[in-house]
Amino acid sequence: MPEKWEDNDSRGDIINKSDGTGFYLIGGILEYSFPRDWVEFDYNLNLLDYGEIEDSLSYLSTPLSLRRLSDGNYFMANASSQFSPGDYQDLEIRILDHEFNILNDTVLFYDEEMYLPVHNGMDFTDENNIWVSVFERIPTSFSGTEVFDVHIFDSEMTLKGTKTFGGDERYWLFDLTATSDVGCLIVGMVPDFDGSQLKDAYILKLMPDDIITNTKELCSNPEGQVLIFPNPFREYIKLKSPWKGLSFSLFKIEGKTIFKNRFLPVPQTTIKTSHLEPGTFYFNIYENNRIIQKGKLINQ
Repeated sequence: MPEKWEDNDSRGDIINKSDGTGFYLIGGILEYSFPRDWVEFDYNLNLLDYGEIEDSLSYLSTPLSLRRLSDGNYFMANASSQFSPGDYQDLEIRILDHEFNILNDTVLFYDEEMYLPVHNGMDFTDENNIWVSVFERIPTSFSGTEVFDVHIFDSEMTLKGTKTFGGDERYWLFDLTATSDVGCLIVGMVPDFDGSQLKDAYILKLMPDDIITNTKELCSNPEGQVLIFPNPFREYIKLKSPWKGLSFSLFKIEGKTIFKNRFLPVPQTTIKTSHLEPGTFYFNIYENNRIIQKGKLINQ
């Protein structure tokens, strides 16, 4: 098996194997110029196995974070693009099984080019409160201001809440660390003054109540609140959401609409897809004709 590996400017993650015999390196790694998304080693650094996770719209050479859930599956956050390979701006959340097969996949859409905190952008001490953050990928030495988002998911990838911070200066985030009190710490840097090459440290402590305020407030802002699974799919697609008044469309990249539903039943609906040919499909979720969520689905 090849032993020459190089890091392709990857900002990946490392995780111990559940049986204590070694570890996995996760990220955009090159082996003689061929991408490998996960590499397995023992603790003597002997190469055991490797494989791929990503598709053409995922970017595992950008910052990503992966954590093991109590059921043995993995929760992963990474950058992605809705439509154009090479142009990442979105947040992709996935659940992988112990062999790194994708069980669930959803994307939160952004207009800006977004990054997870460079060293670690996702963490949890309680699977009901999984913290994920993203910030705009503009260096702090550039003039202007920006905001960054903090999300909380549960272990089934349901988005429980989102809150936007900043708006007063530029931010560059390094780490998100979950704390024993179910909160999190976010650490990064800000410019000493607008456009300055000098940097100041930035630290933010959050608790779930800072993000998940109350049901009424969340109901008025359902962005990213629709869970769509399985992905990849074959016979059907299920959509799960507590929010009323949302609609859904499924289409091909050339714009041909496959399915459009005026209102999604609450809390779950099933769409039969056995008649669709294999390939990549795209979806929009609408609230009052405004797109609030986009993503891609793969039909095998």
